[in-house]
Amino acid sequence: MLLLSLWLPCLQVLAADGYVGSTVCKTCHTDIWSNFYKNPHYKSIASGDKPPERTGCEGCHGPGKAHVEAHGGKDTIPRAFSLMEPKAVLDTCLTCHASNFSKANIRHSQHSLANVVCTNCHSIHKSPAAQFLLAKKQTELCYGCHAAVRAQFSMPFKHRVNEGFMNCTDCH
Repeated sequence: MLLLSLWLPCLQVLAADGYVGSTVCKTCHTDIWSNFYKNPHYKSIASGDKPPERTGCEGCHGPGKAHVEAHGGKDTIPRAFSLMEPKAVLDTCLTCHASNFSKANIRHSQHSLANVVCTNCHSIHKSPAAQFLLAKKQTELCYGCHAAVRAQFSMPFKHRVNEGFMNCTDCH
């Protein structure tokens, strides 16, 4: 009975087009919602001028109606990033981010060509820092794949990444 009472408000607001709105999502995903206002993606909700497919939770994850009706489950989310192929992740992120010149050509980058996409380095829901929404400290992310570069930077002559004087993305 308790479960039904939690889902009842959600079921009452289901839209015909499948979009339910972020308010419905926060009913069950309070841990994510409680910090979402600190996230740059929150601007899509705060502006109030975006269509449902370009705002809040459903702007990234797609219409939530089926997910709500099924009482949850990753397989009922149209775009569950952990289940998506790299190209689909990239396409989804670029739906909004392609207008940014620094991200527009990412499809041709060495990372994308190696199937390293946005979610490999960025964590939208659990980033320890709001700037860039990185999943870990930048040097940890980069050195995770570029161990040879880490060794080079430990030589007596090196870039000053380890000292925090610069970041990998200052040049790359």
